Amino acid sequence: MEGREVIEVEFNDTSLQIGNFSAIDFFGDGSFYLLEGPGHTPEHICALARTSKDKFVFLGGDAAHHNGQYRPTERIPLPEYIRPSPFKDVHSHSVCPGEIFERIHPAVALGEDYRTTPFYNQSSTADASVIDGGITLGKAEVFDASPDVLFIIAHDASMKDILPFLPAKLNGWEERDWKELNRWKFLQDFEKALELAGNRTQND
Repeated sequence: MEGREVIEVEFNDTSLQIGNFSAIDFFGDGSFYLLEGPGHTPEHICALARTSKDKFVFLGGDAAHHNGQYRPTERIPLPEYIRPSPFKDVHSHSVCPGEIFERIHPAVALGEDYRTTPFYNQSSTADASVIDGGITLGKAEVFDASPDVLFIIAHDASMKDILPFLPAKLNGWEERDWKELNRWKFLQDFEKALELAGNRTQND
């Protein structure tokens, strides 16, 4: 860290709460908030960046490692029809029926509703604390469900076909429908599982 200014943040010193997260207004102007989000590591943090007066980008870091850890939920149920289909180009007008994922969703074997239960749970191989990680992700799901927040985690490969690279900016993401384009794109990862289960059809 030689030659660099090091700022250590301490969430015990803040009374600010944003979406049940302990928060620090980093620049003091409401443009960028650090959020306490332990789980992946004891001192893991997330962030909330303002992109306009009432729009934000939630930077989840390693709060999750796959979108299937926080989708679908009761706030964001798996729809009857998914547009665009996760198996086509992101700007395609093709449609995918949500019911084809029933036979491969782990929740079905447990008698749970596959339309409102995430595909994956927290894992001790990826997180220092599964309990803390689950709490953090539960708080983060509120942001994911908000139409005013673009939700991004560090390892979301499905965003590669949607977000522009630097030096492009994320301002105006809501006008470009990036949130809706990304929401179910992660389901493309289950294409092989669907083929093995015999669920794919030529119309999917």
